[in-house]
Amino acid sequence: MKILSIAEYTIMENIRSKIFSILGLFILIMIGSSLVFSSLSPSTEARVITDIGLACTEIFTLMTGIFAAVNLILQEIENRTIYLLMTRPLRRWEYIVGRYLGVVVVLCFNIIMMLSMLMLLLKLTTHWLVDPMFIWSAVTIFFKLIIIVAVALTASLVFTSSITAMAFSFLVWIIGHFSSELKIMAEKVSAPVAKIMLYLLYYMVPNFQILNLKDKLNIPEGMPLDVLSLVLTYGVVYAAIVLISGAMVFAKKEF
Repeated sequence: MKILSIAEYTIMENIRSKIFSILGLFILIMIGSSLVFSSLSPSTEARVITDIGLACTEIFTLMTGIFAAVNLILQEIENRTIYLLMTRPLRRWEYIVGRYLGVVVVLCFNIIMMLSMLMLLLKLTTHWLVDPMFIWSAVTIFFKLIIIVAVALTASLVFTSSITAMAFSFLVWIIGHFSSELKIMAEKVSAPVAKIMLYLLYYMVPNFQILNLKDKLNIPEGMPLDVLSLVLTYGVVYAAIVLISGAMVFAKKEF
């Protein structure tokens, strides 16, 4: 299948770019955290290391995902290798989907490796027991990333500069973590134009706050399954809409 071939090509391309070297930095931070907080009680130490580990997993995979997604097509346009691909019997939307899936697979592998290292470290240094919310937090981090990768890939098709596309993606990431504040501001502001702009921003930018399950770690009641399924569906639908928009933009580009 053409999409799978493009995805495989993308994975191999990311491996050759030494993108997995970020795992080494993650290991160093986790070992350093265990040494710094070793004087705390086992339960407190486990909670602190878990919070740091999940935050580092999210930040590192975010940087990896945005960098990889933005440079995928822009570099091929710059190197003119995109012209060779476009001469093949390959639909443009297949190319976009294949590229996207390749980055998502790389990020999934990164998340699995990082969380495996984190769990091993917690087992060796504390009396930590696996919390179901820990697993769900990892899942929702992945769903946040499939959204931002779609945003970054689409941004690379809209903007001609990789720096601009990366800055836009990071901005979306930041604003998406303040969705509730945007809604509150929209409700309180009196100027009609500002109110409309804030509401548009609130509905257009992804709501990453609902995907922050790591904030619910060690909360006994956790999150209901119906709410969790709704949250995950939101992530898939939002990523699909953005990716479709990116494919439409790419379809109109001339090479």
